[in-house]
Amino acid sequence: MKLNRRQRAAIPFLLTTGGIPEAAAASGVAETTLRTWLRDPDFAAVIDGLLDEGIKEAVQRIGIELGKLGPIAVKKLGEMLQKERLDDETTLRAINSTLDRLTKIAALRSSHRIGADDV
Repeated sequence: MKLNRRQRAAIPFLLTTGGIPEAAAASGVAETTLRTWLRDPDFAAVIDGLLDEGIKEAVQRIGIELGKLGPIAVKKLGEMLQKERLDDETTLRAINSTLDRLTKIAALRSSHRIGADDV
């Protein structure tokens, strides 16, 4: 689909503001017009493609940063858990937090078809 100038100008606002009313106000396009464009399968496909691309890039960047911080965090967590002054509740919270984050990363990978080599 070839987008017109107004559609191309509205896209950054659709992708970065809190919603359609905000995007309309920021882009100078009527809210009803934006809603009409978003019902158009071709325009919606452009927006969806850009969102998917942005999500994949964000997941990759997070993965890179986690790759850098992961070994440091694991070492520090191990040191903290070995100290006798940590109570069972604190230890359990640390373990649960770690497992929760790992589960979320796995879910992001599977939902965006990102393999271990990509992150």
